[in-house]
Amino acid sequence: MADKYRYFDWVTYKPFDEVYQKLNEEGGDFLISPIHKADSEVKKKHLHVMYAHGNTIAPKAARDILLPLELAANDYIVAVQHPRNRMRYYLHLDDPDKEQFPEGASALTIVRNFPLDLTKPLSEEERRQLPIRVIDFIADYNISEYKELIDALKNYDYELFQFAYTHTIFLGRYLDSKRFGGSEKNA
Repeated sequence: MADKYRYFDWVTYKPFDEVYQKLNEEGGDFLISPIHKADSEVKKKHLHVMYAHGNTIAPKAARDILLPLELAANDYIVAVQHPRNRMRYYLHLDDPDKEQFPEGASALTIVRNFPLDLTKPLSEEERRQLPIRVIDFIADYNISEYKELIDALKNYDYELFQFAYTHTIFLGRYLDSKRFGGSEKNA
């Protein structure tokens, strides 16, 4: 069985207006990079385009959808295994030596409902620190209820909020233990 993907990417040398018009007519969900300037004779001015299909599909099916648009340079369309990283690449967010786009995410063009995600993946060490940071937050603000924790984190720190709402059992039990004397000795 062939691998299936949801995201597909290509480079085009066509003008932005032409690319946008064709993608808009196609009716799918697309992301267009800002224009990447030529930096040599080999690398010409170009755009990157990513297509998000509603379901996972085989690369051949994606090519059948996208090649008729006649936008992909050399008809070269590739499946994207890590779309968030690719989206970040469109803006060179993790490569300060490459051309930077000071307008940030607004330099990207979203066609229809493309699910943009430019968040930087956490390192393994950052992931290990999340529960400790949440427990420290609970102690620093003397939080005793899960609802109180969620309400406090939603406007404070998105990473901690995301950890808290995906670890309800762990944090609920921790707060129960704290509230009902887990740190005090019963007499």
